[in-house]
Amino acid sequence: ISASKRLLTLVDEMLNYSNEPALLLSDQRCLQLNKLLKSVVELIDVPHSVKVNFPKVEHTLTCSSVALEQIFLNLLTNAVRYNDKQEGVINIQFREEGSYYKFKISDNGMGIAEKDLHKIFEKAVTLNALDRFNKKGNGIGLHTVKLLVEKLHGSIHAESNIGEGTVFIFSVKKNIQLPAEGATAA
Repeated sequence: ISASKRLLTLVDEMLNYSNEPALLLSDQRCLQLNKLLKSVVELIDVPHSVKVNFPKVEHTLTCSSVALEQIFLNLLTNAVRYNDKQEGVINIQFREEGSYYKFKISDNGMGIAEKDLHKIFEKAVTLNALDRFNKKGNGIGLHTVKLLVEKLHGSIHAESNIGEGTVFIFSVKKNIQLPAEGATAA
């Protein structure tokens, strides 16, 4: 599938999920992490000056592939957009810890001021920083990422130093069990 067709499919899937969020949890699939990451990177116009490093070992996960794709699409797009270095580097790490999948995405980009870290996940918050294409963000991406991570029973936070880069660390719960049909949530 071409990158543009894959992006349209992803957008259609996300629209379905926004209309019926429970689908995110019901659509758990067995997926290959590096394969998913490669398909996401193909959707992003990554400049030749930016290197994306995947986990060294392929991992098989059972999770909502659409939610993970959307999370990585947002985080990796930002890592590319807000990288001002001549040689950009994005590292993606993965580990399993108890009943969670843990991900770490680090870059050597512009970084975010410590005073702004607490608000970057709020809806419509932009830090008025111009990206490498002299455009400002719209403040929707990281808010959406946080909502998706929380929907997958996980958490996300960022660490950063101005001029050195940013690290996003997030977790999602493995094999989310859905309530039985007709059961009510407590």
